[in-house]
Amino acid sequence: MKKITTLTLVLLFPILVFAQVENVRLSHNVYKFLKKMKLKRMIESVHDYDPSMSRQEVKDFLDELKEKQTKLNYVERETLNKYLAEFSDVDNKYIDHHFILGQNKDLGFNGSELLDDKWRYFYNYTEENFKYFVSSEWTFSRGNELKGAERATNFYQSDVYFRGTIAKHLGLNLTFNFLVLDGSDTFAPLPRPELMSNIKFINRDESFMSANDAYGYFRVYFEPLENMDVAFQIGKEPLNFGYGYGDKLVLSTNSPKMDFLKFDLNYGALRFTSYHGSTVGSYSKERLTNFTKYFAHHSLHLYLPGLFEAGLGEVIMYGNRGIEMGYIAPLAFWKYNEHGLQDRDNGCFYVEAQTDFMDNIEFEAVWFMDETPTPAHFTEWGNKYAYQFGLSYYEPFGLNNLTMMLEYTRIRPYVYTHRFEASSYTAFGQNLGHRAGPNADEIFVKGVYDFSDRLSLELEYQKVRSGENVYDEDGNLLINHGGDYMYSYEEFNGESKESPFLGGIRVDNHIIKAKVLYEMQREIHLFAKYSYLLEDHIDDNYLVDYSFIETGIMYGF
Repeated sequence: MKKITTLTLVLLFPILVFAQVENVRLSHNVYKFLKKMKLKRMIESVHDYDPSMSRQEVKDFLDELKEKQTKLNYVERETLNKYLAEFSDVDNKYIDHHFILGQNKDLGFNGSELLDDKWRYFYNYTEENFKYFVSSEWTFSRGNELKGAERATNFYQSDVYFRGTIAKHLGLNLTFNFLVLDGSDTFAPLPRPELMSNIKFINRDESFMSANDAYGYFRVYFEPLENMDVAFQIGKEPLNFGYGYGDKLVLSTNSPKMDFLKFDLNYGALRFTSYHGSTVGSYSKERLTNFTKYFAHHSLHLYLPGLFEAGLGEVIMYGNRGIEMGYIAPLAFWKYNEHGLQDRDNGCFYVEAQTDFMDNIEFEAVWFMDETPTPAHFTEWGNKYAYQFGLSYYEPFGLNNLTMMLEYTRIRPYVYTHRFEASSYTAFGQNLGHRAGPNADEIFVKGVYDFSDRLSLELEYQKVRSGENVYDEDGNLLINHGGDYMYSYEEFNGESKESPFLGGIRVDNHIIKAKVLYEMQREIHLFAKYSYLLEDHIDDNYLVDYSFIETGIMYGF
């Protein structure tokens, strides 16, 4: 009884705390900076397999870099100082910040603050046990199709963020996204693919287009023992899982957001994550046919500094029923639970590793299994596996501030598919896995150069080979080659179980992308994004190509 009481007290009154435990959204450029510093071996693991970090964790990394800034070049130091100023709200009294509203501090406001070079919040409130911030971003951009139908769309977007920490342990976030579109509705998803999982855009009418969204979460964090931290989170925010430079096999960087429960336990060299997400199937105007489905994931990783980081994980897709308790229990091998639940669901398993023993360069590899491979019949449909390997090289050949990435991904036919749509690897009819999809491979090359702490250039090339299914003129499936994540082997396959890689109608895609980002002043960004796609329909002997550009300005406060 005494041991139980002691453990309870330890859990209720942790010995260490984080000052701000709400997460930094994954679109923030600070993640790219920390990744470069990890490659330079200035900091330790940034856990790419689950990259989301709290503001305190980011601030701790920045403070560590501040102690080592003599080893950084000029651009790196300027970038570090920029982020130190932004994340200073974690532990100071915001002396240099503007308070448009709040607690009788610096209430003077004449409009000049909106254009100065200081860090801005629309509102913040601070006391010993409560920190709360309100900020916003306002973006206007225009997308133009340069080659093709020459369509165009204007995007008017405002994002409002409420975040804070209560009693040093409870983080909270509430985000509102407001997007109004003007122009071509068929062109808009090209620069903004996330629109295809937004119900407001899908139900659009010709007179008015919008794509509003709102989401948030609570996150509880504590450190019950030295070198141990525990976090519980419930809510909704963008997340991704697994390694991958171009995209990820486990949970794509482009996947629709899900409502979720998440549990993290880190102790010493071990990091355990359990995640249970709720989403939906393909959209239908017949509302009674729509259904809820679930993405359950857990993983265990081992990090040995100076050597490597490696882990294994499991994913279960299921649906058309309530939450399955067999996939909530974190310490279990879910594939056996799935068999015990009458083998109705889609179980996947993966292993991955990332090196940490070379300065400025790392290698990583992922093996993803949608079913258990049968070595004697590697070309049969049931061998649903994918693999990925690549490298990231920071400052190659002594070229300061340049990052190069090279990656190859191969996905066999029928990966991500399942005989029931409720268990397919999809959300809102969109693939949750790698963007290439099944029966395809991808060569990915990317370079990023930082001219300064405010100006960067990204160049990217993808070559995607795919074997596509055969459809009739009305879009009905005729021959299934395993090239569509919505059609499993059972849909239509003829007599043969053979599913050769890249079988079917051969199509090669060549994709070139460029992005320029310039920060005129603090939180005033200009950007331009260019994309070119060449579709080479090899079997049908014709080419299709098109290109588009999006330019805009973003202002935040």
